[in-house]
Amino acid sequence: MVVDADRHRLVEDSVTPVTLVAAGRRVVPCESAAVRYHERVYSPLSLWVVVVAMTGSLAVAYGHVLGVTWGLVTFVVAQGLATWWLLAIAPVISVDADALNVGPASLPLRFIGEVGSLDHEQTKAARGTRADPHAHLRLRPGVPTAVVVEVTDPDDPHPYWLISSRRPDALKAAIGAVPPVPRSS
Repeated sequence: MVVDADRHRLVEDSVTPVTLVAAGRRVVPCESAAVRYHERVYSPLSLWVVVVAMTGSLAVAYGHVLGVTWGLVTFVVAQGLATWWLLAIAPVISVDADALNVGPASLPLRFIGEVGSLDHEQTKAARGTRADPHAHLRLRPGVPTAVVVEVTDPDDPHPYWLISSRRPDALKAAIGAVPPVPRSS
């Protein structure tokens, strides 16, 4: 057994290096076979096109005033920073033996009630007028489907989590496939 310092829990040693454990905002390889689901929800292509257009306009403006070389330098630097930002804000969703992890947030499996996968219309309604203001929302633009996870912890202020996912049925199945943790009284 190895202690994962970022999570303060024990991780079983294994020979399967494909499993990932979230450590803060980054996902790093580990030797545990506990992860049952993993998804990184990237920004949609339309947002990438808008970012390229914006950095291109900035480069043209700088290039016009300072010269072509500075315009190209501006484009490369601005596009590099924008690409880093778009990749950094893409949340990682994972389900392991202990919890549902969405970005830096974690919900222990013992506090998960009903789980539902939502299609495009249901997700649109759940994001809008039917949303609870106390819900924990981890939504991404351009991702039309989501999963709603009921929170059964009486001390948690969030009645449910609404999570954007490109594979909501697989995420729902992964949460349901984890054996329930016996509740201690």
